[in-house]
Amino acid sequence: MYRPPGPVSKFLSIWTSLLEPLIMAPKAIILGDFNIHFDNTSDLLVAEFIILMVALDWVLKDGMATHRAGHTLDGIFTHPEEELYLSTTPLEWTDHALLTFKFLARQQPIIPIPQKKLIRSWRNIEAEALKITLTHNWNNLKAPTLSPLARFNLGITQAIDSLAPARISVPRVRKKPNQPWFSQALKILQRKYRQKERCWKLSSREAERAINHSQRSALKRPLCGTTQNQAQLLLPDPRCPRNGPQFADRHLAAHVPLISLRGTGASRLVSTRTWFHPVWQPPAKFYVVHAPPDEVSSPQA
Repeated sequence: MYRPPGPVSKFLSIWTSLLEPLIMAPKAIILGDFNIHFDNTSDLLVAEFIILMVALDWVLKDGMATHRAGHTLDGIFTHPEEELYLSTTPLEWTDHALLTFKFLARQQPIIPIPQKKLIRSWRNIEAEALKITLTHNWNNLKAPTLSPLARFNLGITQAIDSLAPARISVPRVRKKPNQPWFSQALKILQRKYRQKERCWKLSSREAERAINHSQRSALKRPLCGTTQNQAQLLLPDPRCPRNGPQFADRHLAAHVPLISLRGTGASRLVSTRTWFHPVWQPPAKFYVVHAPPDEVSSPQA
């Protein structure tokens, strides 16, 4: 945007009508030379302009000096939840500074294009039907110019097309669920934690275990704002083995409910465990675990 210097009597009304199409636009950024001294908070125009922008859910980012005289005439407005990193660079050939800013843009998942292919139902071909069809095709094939081998192959092709016709199949593409909380920073921390964990399991040294523990703590700190299921998908318990790569985590041993069964000769504990996966969850499974009578009430049992 650019507002030339001059009277500002009709500026606010024109500006309001101009912003109406952008009120419901979550990805819009407004920037430009407004020729308004945003640094002068006592100015009535500045106060009304800021109040109007806040009412429309727009805030001024880092109101630093953008003019050679030390005033803030240029501004960048975004929504409050947007993170913006702004810097200014003075220029010799103009009295306004060069504004450079960076913002975080989420990368949309790439959905692969399904490839069409021809498939046949080979199980529909029965031996007796194939024998009859081949005999009929070879006896009634009208192609005297073809060689015996070509006639043989043509008869087989016609028989297969008759008994198991080809059809076009489009494989279904499974789209992964959107997880906006799983940021790029968490991906890097998780990758480092996996590397340190592999080094510790291969070497079994105490120093590697300490490094793995510190990397685990570094990954655990950003997960304080996530839910328990999300944290378990990223941070498995090293004490629990993983039975296959298809499961994201087995870290539920400390959170399963335990039920004591009395009067059966020996105390038994029944634990219900549900394995969490970001896409698929199998039904709950029940396991019977024998334990001494004095450890029935202990959660560690």
